[in-house]
Amino acid sequence: MFNSIATLDGSESWDELRGKFGKALGLAEPVPSATLRRALLDQEFAHSLLVSRNSPHFLKRLMEDPDNIRYDDFGAQELVAPRAVSSATGSAGARSSNLELAGKAAGALLRWGKSGFTQVSAEVFARRQSACESCPHLVEAPDQLAYKISFTRKEDMRTCELCGCVAARKARLPHERCPGSHPTEPGKDRWGESKSN
Repeated sequence: MFNSIATLDGSESWDELRGKFGKALGLAEPVPSATLRRALLDQEFAHSLLVSRNSPHFLKRLMEDPDNIRYDDFGAQELVAPRAVSSATGSAGARSSNLELAGKAAGALLRWGKSGFTQVSAEVFARRQSACESCPHLVEAPDQLAYKISFTRKEDMRTCELCGCVAARKARLPHERCPGSHPTEPGKDRWGESKSN
């Protein structure tokens, strides 16, 4: 069932993302746009969807939840914003569009579900977070849809300008890797983990 998202790379269209997410949930049709937007922006809702994938009754209730209507406000046109040069890096690279970020987030979300929603230990998270804090690629979140909603008011929304991920979220997930190279240890990422994993 998760094979439909194994190859998500951020180049998918919005309709392809809806279809792949629907398949991952065991549906014959794409999920509604508001449902996917909410899943990408609300970790608890996404968790509920994924654990309900074998319970059609519960899955239907989640997809018909009246709170989903709030996510219709985030129009699809915002999700297909053109790529722009990152002001934080000048010419270091192009900032991902909201659609590309949604694709990456959907893939990470589904891999997280496939792993049983596990998180790294407190010690691993502290080590990863410390590395992110000292990294020159940790920047304030761009003014894009993908970063406008946080799960809590105190959530650190700073992002990695190399991958576009919210660093504090990514550092908690055991299947995620830092895209940067360790400054003094060849073959390792900035988190001090092997790049070959």
